[in-house]
Amino acid sequence: MKIKNGINAIYLMQIIDALAFSISGIFIPILMLDYGYDFRAIIYYFIIHNLVLLAGCFAAGYLAEGLGFKKILLFRYPFLFFYLIFLIYLKELDINIFVLAVASGLQSAFYYTPLNVLFARHTNANEMGGSLGKLMALPQIAGLAGPFLGGVIVYFFGFKPLFAATFIISFCSMLPLLLSPSLKDNYHFRPKKGLAFFKKHPKLILSEIFDNIGGETDGIIWPIFVYFTVKNVVSIGALGTLVAIGSALFTLYIGKQVNKKNEKFFIRIAVPLLMVNWFVRYAFSNEILIYISTLLSGVFTVLLILPYTHLTFNKAKQDINEDFFIIKEIPTVIGRLLIFVLALLFIDNIQSLFPLVGLSYLYFLFL
Repeated sequence: MKIKNGINAIYLMQIIDALAFSISGIFIPILMLDYGYDFRAIIYYFIIHNLVLLAGCFAAGYLAEGLGFKKILLFRYPFLFFYLIFLIYLKELDINIFVLAVASGLQSAFYYTPLNVLFARHTNANEMGGSLGKLMALPQIAGLAGPFLGGVIVYFFGFKPLFAATFIISFCSMLPLLLSPSLKDNYHFRPKKGLAFFKKHPKLILSEIFDNIGGETDGIIWPIFVYFTVKNVVSIGALGTLVAIGSALFTLYIGKQVNKKNEKFFIRIAVPLLMVNWFVRYAFSNEILIYISTLLSGVFTVLLILPYTHLTFNKAKQDINEDFFIIKEIPTVIGRLLIFVLALLFIDNIQSLFPLVGLSYLYFLFL
């Protein structure tokens, strides 16, 4: 069987991979806590992960020149294998979690770098909004029950079966690419051209930073905070499912609307909603409000991120600048490192960090 359309191969790859990690991704920090690592160690883990991710993205760009992005995606799987094996046997083998962070950063770099470039290359600029909506929503729909199912697996069987299932499913995600001869995967990496994009659009440097401040807090720090609050892995799984429910169908709708209206229209609606949500998270911490806030966060984040991604991807496509997708990892990682450093400073009262996260979205009003 061959997949004739390159963009369909990318959708299928993302759906399968998202399904794999939907059952386990949210539990990785929880596993570390369960194995006796404290919150500070987990933050250092993510700092190293992101530094390695940045270096790995540049390595992927240079390696793709001679090998093409299909082979770069295949390079991911040895790192993913070791990463998940290290997770499964973290306690028995007494593996340093910083070794785990290196494997994690490299497997992420060798996946997301090709994904971003190939997606932009095979998407029509006039259909970017709808295509982004599908790229974001279809994996969410496919893995809708994944976090809750993962919580149930951990509760009854432990972490090992969870991560074994993740690897098996994720390994299958490379099949759509191998079955798609029409996918153009050649590449020539020119860092100076990527930097020129940000010189031409300087506002996007800070927006990438602030985008990742909110994203990392919502995706990593918030689930840990919730775990400390409710002390239940099934509840953490339900939390992930609520995010997916809150964003999946809404993503498809917004993706279509972004093609019709200016991106800034949606961004200016999303910013105050996200700010209020983070202030509510600071002021209240009862379980019902945690679930409501998480559900709304999925909706509000889509309302910001999809139009913003549409804006940046279209600018890169219009400028014929694929190198942007690698160079943008510099402000991306800076944003993540900033929030992790702040988390270390607020480690005894992590909830006090939430108003600062809410205020970080103000910058998007000035794009």
